Amino acid sequence: MNIKVQMVLLISILLFLFSLFQECYTVNGGDSIGSFGIGALLLGWMNVSETWFCWLANIFYALSFIAIITSKIKKVALTFSSIAFLLAISFLFLDEVVINEGGSLGQIDGDLLGYWVWIMAIFLIFITSLYEITENREGNTVH
Repeated sequence: MNIKVQMVLLISILLFLFSLFQECYTVNGGDSIGSFGIGALLLGWMNVSETWFCWLANIFYALSFIAIITSKIKKVALTFSSIAFLLAISFLFLDEVVINEGGSLGQIDGDLLGYWVWIMAIFLIFITSLYEITENREGNTVH
């Protein structure tokens, strides 16, 4: 793995960590339990609505990161990062999210900085996995 890939992976991790301490969305004109990134990460898996599928992007983000570092088959990282990106983007199509421990739903008003930074972190992993595949193809070509 070259230094460029290492730097992009570091930037991606820093963006992901930054997103944890930012508000990600507003609900009914304000925030909710899971509107901060850390709350969404820690509590999102308990959500029984469609939001649960979006939360799985975190798992696939981690898997793609591990695959980029360890796997000799770079298509594995591309598969995981593609799934992570699609799941993360799917949050844009949700209208409601659970807003409290009782399971009450609230209308999503807007996506804030934390969400977009989270998307950028996942997108960087996706781009890195694409780069790794093209770099391997170019390196394996006989001239």
